[in-house]
Amino acid sequence: MSTESAPEHGIDLDEVTDLIANIEMHRREIEKESGSAVARDYSLRRLNAALQGAQEGSELHGASAAARAANIDALTAEIRRIQTLQGSGAPRPAVKGRGGPGPAPRRNPQPASSRSRNRRRMGRHTGR
Repeated sequence: MSTESAPEHGIDLDEVTDLIANIEMHRREIEKESGSAVARDYSLRRLNAALQGAQEGSELHGASAAARAANIDALTAEIRRIQTLQGSGAPRPAVKGRGGPGPAPRRNPQPASSRSRNRRRMGRHTGR
């Protein structure tokens, strides 16, 4: 079986499971190297090609309805899982000055401590 796409004839569920695992392994490697968006696109492209091949192959060669449904369900579930990864990912740090969430400004801030002001004045002679 080619690792690029599902063959044009009906394939069994074990081969589909192996293909999904292979695609996931490559997705993780690509995510480390190129980022999550590139990895998702790669996985979705491969999974959609496999799904199309499974649909066309089972129609042409008359695979059993149960086998065809199981293959299509497995591929469709994996496609949905990869699509949900679009919203996830590592949280990005907020850039200062962009109005992101942060502590609310204080309405009545406490005045500066007089203790520190007195220490500053100790060494200065202002002529008083």
